[in-house]
Amino acid sequence: GLLPDPFVKGFRKIEIPEGPDFSANVLGLGDGQVVAEATNKIGIVALEAAGFRVTALDLSEFQKGGGGPTCLTLPVETSG
Repeated sequence: GLLPDPFVKGFRKIEIPEGPDFSANVLGLGDGQVVAEATNKIGIVALEAAGFRVTALDLSEFQKGGGGPTCLTLPVETSG
């Protein structure tokens, strides 16, 4: 419900019920692998049921500042 249907057209949607945390905050690594915060039980269960391999990490220190897995990324430009 956060994004309009035309925005996600062509993508596979995985419904994740609302929980105490923003349960959809995961980091996709490609090849069916994602990183999730270890306390994100709702999201982890939904993603594993959909066939993803989930690496659950303790990101509690990042959560104190309002961060999550997607906050741990930095765009990198490569040459060549």
